[in-house]
Amino acid sequence: MKRAISPVIATLLLIVTAVTGAIMFYSFMTTFVTQLTSQTSRIDVIKIDSAYLMEDQGSPDKQDKIWLAVRNIGREPAYLLDSVIILDSDGRLVTVITNLNYNPSNVLTNGLSQGQAVEIYKEGNGLFELTVGEWYTLRVTTTKGGVDEIRVKCTSS
Repeated sequence: MKRAISPVIATLLLIVTAVTGAIMFYSFMTTFVTQLTSQTSRIDVIKIDSAYLMEDQGSPDKQDKIWLAVRNIGREPAYLLDSVIILDSDGRLVTVITNLNYNPSNVLTNGLSQGQAVEIYKEGNGLFELTVGEWYTLRVTTTKGGVDEIRVKCTSS
């Protein structure tokens, strides 16, 4: 004679299995959402408020100029990379400007605190070869992956 489990016990086993599955799903989802939100809060949030590019074609010493005002709009300090990327109107890389000047000057080592702004600039002979009147995109990046861009028209002096 074969013995089977009673319908009451079978129902209880199904309920326990369903509750256990729901608890496991809830635990997984809360862990997943927590990790996702903590990762996005680690990215620096910066904003380029204004910028200009100047290609000096007339003078013999040809002093090209680049200037940007960048602000930290995030909650954590933002550490900038010492470079500004210049892209053409089609998004192709034109040049990368490094060894920039900063005001305040200690921003690369101390970072930008919440709400703090910095002037980034460089002037030099033959700094870049751009076309006056063309639009370019200037991109600034942080060490944690924060990025902002601004479109500017190249002017001449």
